[in-house]
Amino acid sequence: MSMSATGNPPVTFSPTLYFGTLDTYANNPGLTGPTSVYNLLGRQNPATTLSWSAGIQRQIGSFAVDASYVASHSYHLFGWKDLNPIPMGAQFNPANLDSTRPGNALPDNFLRPYYGWGPINLYSNTYSSNYNSLQVSVNRRISHGLLLGIAFTHSRALGTAQTDSSGVSPYFAPRMRNYGPLPWDRPNQFVANYVYDLPKVGTRMNVRPARWVLDNWQISGISAMVSGAPFQPALGFTTSTNVTGSAEGARLNQVAACGGPKTFAQWFNTAAFTAPAIGAWGNPNVTMANFGNMATNVCRGPGANNWDFTIAKRFPLLKEGRFVQFATELFNAVNHTQWAGVDSATSFNPAKPTDPMYGTKTYGQVTSARSPRIIKLSLRVSF
Repeated sequence: MSMSATGNPPVTFSPTLYFGTLDTYANNPGLTGPTSVYNLLGRQNPATTLSWSAGIQRQIGSFAVDASYVASHSYHLFGWKDLNPIPMGAQFNPANLDSTRPGNALPDNFLRPYYGWGPINLYSNTYSSNYNSLQVSVNRRISHGLLLGIAFTHSRALGTAQTDSSGVSPYFAPRMRNYGPLPWDRPNQFVANYVYDLPKVGTRMNVRPARWVLDNWQISGISAMVSGAPFQPALGFTTSTNVTGSAEGARLNQVAACGGPKTFAQWFNTAAFTAPAIGAWGNPNVTMANFGNMATNVCRGPGANNWDFTIAKRFPLLKEGRFVQFATELFNAVNHTQWAGVDSATSFNPAKPTDPMYGTKTYGQVTSARSPRIIKLSLRVSF
């Protein structure tokens, strides 16, 4: 199976020279040091998605009700991991001391199991994801001037969360270290759309001037309430701190549910996370206590609660089918404040592993909001 040669020798070299000066670099133009490799190995099955659903539909008066279970499972998804990471805790091993930098380990390329190479990134179609949902919809045919549609979805989207810049853990099983809610997971989604033609009071009064003022009004809108996106609080320190001495950095330790008061000043439970144990020079035996026990995407950001309305008035002209329509469109009509981003980066003092706010004043706070009310006016002539 072939793949792009971009980043691989002999098409691309990324040489690294150690323990030299600018003069020695200039005198050794032909040297090539350890380089990264991107590779595929063996038979790779194509990505496959299986989907299934089961539903019940029922007509109740002018309403059509649909309740369905909708699911899918994706197999053989593309991902990668490094097959040549330094051993766990190698940067703390006294045997790996860099004599030119007291108290520091040699560069990683000196410590890798396969000498002469940098990271060996193995791409493979071995990852998976799944989606399960309950979907309920209620639709009302237009009757007495009202058209209504309501949809509610309760779902979970889970899978191996990774990005192009950081594959799965080189040390731990992906199912344990990288599996969790996917970035687009939204457990609850409620959306309603509606159109209502107001009663023609002027026609009922049989007063011509009243028809111009009171008839042909229409209200329509879309209301949406959606759960927030999942996120993962980040581990940080006030000073440069090597926690694991390994190729993979540490995560936070989670000691309680993320939860939280959901306020501007504190969106999630900031006390739910502490710093992991910091590895020490001379002790290469790091454990899970150094890597942190937090799972993937354990918290959830602010959701959306949005109401968009349109109020329209139609003025008939001399002949049927000719009219002037004036409309006012209101986005976020109630001007409800909808929070967006949250500061989830801790800043520990290495000497105080239980104080995530030591070096920051905004940890856990809301940092941004979605758009406020926007009003749009329009005039349309149809003839």
